[in-house]
Amino acid sequence: MKIEAFSSNLATLQELGKRLKAQRIAGNVTREALARKSGVSLSTIARMEAGQSVAIDGWLSVLRGLNLLVNVDMLVPEMQISPIDALQYGHIRQRASKRKEAKESSWKWGDEE
Repeated sequence: MKIEAFSSNLATLQELGKRLKAQRIAGNVTREALARKSGVSLSTIARMEAGQSVAIDGWLSVLRGLNLLVNVDMLVPEMQISPIDALQYGHIRQRASKRKEAKESSWKWGDEE
């Protein structure tokens, strides 16, 4: 299954659990060995593979144990300042601004009443 923008959290966790299990098995690593290598409990790995909620630090430890931590870099890419922003702002923006609401114009076509 592909993880889509509209996938529920539960469906996403279940898919990640399946993928984690497949990676572990493909690497011929038992749950026990992965637990020792990553420093998390065996039950945490079982919960992850079952698609249950686990704290992010558990995920990071297990991904490190499977040599997959480098892939986390793709989750939230590092922002690069665009040349236009550099000219306009002179720095990297620190916060988002409120969107300005479009004002209703009093201008009308000649045939509108």
